[in-house]
Amino acid sequence: MKKISGLICILMAFAAFFGSTSAQTVKKMQDKYNSLPGFEVQFEQANAGISTLKGKLFYKKPNKMRAELKNLIMITDGKSTWNYQKSSKKVIISTYEENDASLLNFSKIVFEYPKKCAVKESLDNGVTVLDFTANDKKMQYAHIKCWVKPDLSISKIELTDRANHTSSFVFSGWNFSAPSDSQFTFEPGKGVQVIDLR
Repeated sequence: MKKISGLICILMAFAAFFGSTSAQTVKKMQDKYNSLPGFEVQFEQANAGISTLKGKLFYKKPNKMRAELKNLIMITDGKSTWNYQKSSKKVIISTYEENDASLLNFSKIVFEYPKKCAVKESLDNGVTVLDFTANDKKMQYAHIKCWVKPDLSISKIELTDRANHTSSFVFSGWNFSAPSDSQFTFEPGKGVQVIDLR
């Protein structure tokens, strides 16, 4: 769950605009988000340059999410949350909570975090890099760097926490269309242990 909790914050980089060019870039990203019903994307996490996590993320407005990892599938339909551990064939069901740190809430990421960061913009081999610095000391991450492609998709994010530990996430295969609602439900198969905490 710690890995998932880390994943949940990876898209904080949609955040923050104070300045001219950077403000325009973030505004364009916000406008793009407003126009999207959802998306799918492949991701890979690395710590200290070593790959630690790979998977696929599905999202559909307003708060449906599915993360598929090697040994874990996590799903929410906005009402309930399912955490299915493949190796142990066990699923834990709980009530969806908007402020759950292990779940993505893209509306907050896109529209609330901008108020809590300062941002600078630069170029890295033709790719826009947004460099965020948290103004609020209560934020989990002190520093965020986000590589934004011309189509406004994110290709890479670096997160640095308050203890100066940095994780990076690389994204590929963005599909800017809403996944089917069937992606956001879970039916336990035969032999699956169900722990329902609702």
